Amino acid sequence: MPPSSRILIVDASPDNRQVLRTALEKRGIEILEAARTRQGLALAQTARPDLVIWNLEDSPPNTAAVTDEVLRQTPASTELVFLGGVGRPVAHARSAFVPQPYHYPRLISTIEHMLSARRAA
Repeated sequence: MPPSSRILIVDASPDNRQVLRTALEKRGIEILEAARTRQGLALAQTARPDLVIWNLEDSPPNTAAVTDEVLRQTPASTELVFLGGVGRPVAHARSAFVPQPYHYPRLISTIEHMLSARRAA
């Protein structure tokens, strides 16, 4: 992936953010982080990342509402990866759903595929 890719990780867990940061920075990706949904939405609107990883595990029982809000408020040019084990999978053209417990290799593969498809479009 080109070094110009930028990903925002929205996850309450510093450990999860650190693991993803380490794996993605090794691939030349610039990483932004947010611990909460509101902070993530604001950063997504101002920084306009190529892709946002949203951990929905912090949102039950409002997972569907948070997902809808993220889809509405995130720039249309931004790809979305939702992580979660509750609620409904997201069915949207610019998003993917990875159920928890997720495995980092599969998650990284999903991210790489989405960024590659984005560049090809």
